[in-house]
Amino acid sequence: RTLLGPFSAVESGAAARRGLVGESRRRGPGYAARVGEWKAVVHECSDQAVLRPSLDDVMELYNLPADPWEETNLAAVERSVVVDIKRLLIREGVSCECFQC
Repeated sequence: RTLLGPFSAVESGAAARRGLVGESRRRGPGYAARVGEWKAVVHECSDQAVLRPSLDDVMELYNLPADPWEETNLAAVERSVVVDIKRLLIREGVSCECFQC
């Protein structure tokens, strides 16, 4: 399985033009991303000093075709997908403080 599929989300900025970042039901500075069939949600970035995604972020993961209501968090089962998405977002320079700038 690959993460290099179509992206979709609504957001301004460079990551948004690539379709990476969307809005989350957030508790603090966090982010949400749609990568192919996956939706990743981080409610609060672990690194509050730089407000950038980190491999230490607690991420929820949902398979949208199988779970459109986002009821089953698959992060514990799909650890490699979580790590791949985190690395992608780190590489893209996504900010934890900008959802709809």
